[in-house]
Amino acid sequence: CVEFLEQPAMAFVRLSEAVLLESVLEVPVPVRFIFVLLGPSQSNVDYHEIGRSFATLMSDKNFHEVAYFADDRQDLLNGINEFLDCSIVIPPSDVEGKDLLKTVADFQKQLLRKRKEREGKKHQSMYGVEQDSKGTLENLHHTFIRDERRNCFDCS
Repeated sequence: CVEFLEQPAMAFVRLSEAVLLESVLEVPVPVRFIFVLLGPSQSNVDYHEIGRSFATLMSDKNFHEVAYFADDRQDLLNGINEFLDCSIVIPPSDVEGKDLLKTVADFQKQLLRKRKEREGKKHQSMYGVEQDSKGTLENLHHTFIRDERRNCFDCS
């Protein structure tokens, strides 16, 4: 918390090369992404929950890839929306955890299957390739061109 700000401010930074932040982390892990959130202590924002939410986003393989190749803020927002489209929020209830998870598991599998179908259709339309009987894309090659100057996104 910093008292010189009137409202929270955040930034998501993608470094051009991963670096070791030995003075910040307990273990030597190369870091490529940094999320910074600053704001006054007298705020209606729960900073810990925002940090936890962003950590959850970054732990998702698909969002991590979106963040790696994003060109601008809109790409990140689209990645967040895609993540949320495939997420299930389980509210607190009186139902036992195992029983609740059994009912949700099938629904989650359906969401993931639909997500893969959407991704397949998107690749088909972008690259003009067809899926084989197993649903895999044949002869698909990705080409990414990145502007190294655009590695910082202001997410405020």
